[in-house]
Amino acid sequence: MKEILRVEYGSQDDLKDNILRNYNLEVYAGEIVYIQGLPGSGIKTLIDVLAGDRELKQGKLLIQEELVHDYYWNTAYKYQIYEITAERDLVNHLTVAENMEAVRPVSSAWNRYRSKNVDRKVTEYLKSE
Repeated sequence: MKEILRVEYGSQDDLKDNILRNYNLEVYAGEIVYIQGLPGSGIKTLIDVLAGDRELKQGKLLIQEELVHDYYWNTAYKYQIYEITAERDLVNHLTVAENMEAVRPVSSAWNRYRSKNVDRKVTEYLKSE
């Protein structure tokens, strides 16, 4: 399988809580990644890093086996990396699985719309269906 994302010894310590230290992660094509951890273990920070909301302070982030610099939310969308959690769904009344399915028809729209507009468009689309 082809590796699409890797975090090597990733650290982010800007926050007092949820400090991420020396985290390693590999994701391969076709995988859906489920990440779970205890409160304060850095999982939220890792999700923020993967979503492009926060930078790694140490370590490496590789996408499609290339080192990535200046990784922000628009870079995450470019590589079709989406944050869908039980607390922060794209469409609030859908389950995580339903939100994952909802991303498919609008994936090309990610570069044109910010999250709030995508929420509205997905909601309108689902209501029309």
